[in-house]
Amino acid sequence: MESKQAESASFDAIIKAFIQQFNIPTADDVNRLTEKIELLEKQLISGRVSKIAPSPSPEVLTGADGVDKPVKLRNIDSATKKVLKIIKTCERGASLKDIQQETGLGDKKIRNILYRLNKLGKIKRSKRGVYM
Repeated sequence: MESKQAESASFDAIIKAFIQQFNIPTADDVNRLTEKIELLEKQLISGRVSKIAPSPSPEVLTGADGVDKPVKLRNIDSATKKVLKIIKTCERGASLKDIQQETGLGDKKIRNILYRLNKLGKIKRSKRGVYM
C-alpha cells in the first residue's frame, strides 16, 4: 500500500495565520486607516464634523500585581464622590459600615472605591478599616 503524504502548508498561508492570530496590522490595514484619517481631516476643515475635545491625560495607578493602569481623575463617578464626601465630613474617620449606611452601596463597590482613593492619595488609612 502506498501512503499519501499530507500536503504542507504554503509559506504565505503560515504567515497569514500568524498575522491573524497575533492581530498584526498589515499594509492594507494601515492604508485604510490613513484614508479614514484623511477623510476626517477634510470633514473637519470643511466644518461638517464638530471638533472633538482631547481626552484628559490619565494618571497612572500601579495595581497590586505591579501593572500600571490609567486612572482618569477628572471623571470620578458619583459613587466615588459620595464616598469621598462622607470621609471628609467625619472628623475621626469613616469606617466601611458608616460609608455603607450613608450611601447604600455594596460592600465590594465600597472596597474598590476605597482602594482606588487610597492609591490616588485622596484618603489615608488611620487604622484598620478607618479612612480619613
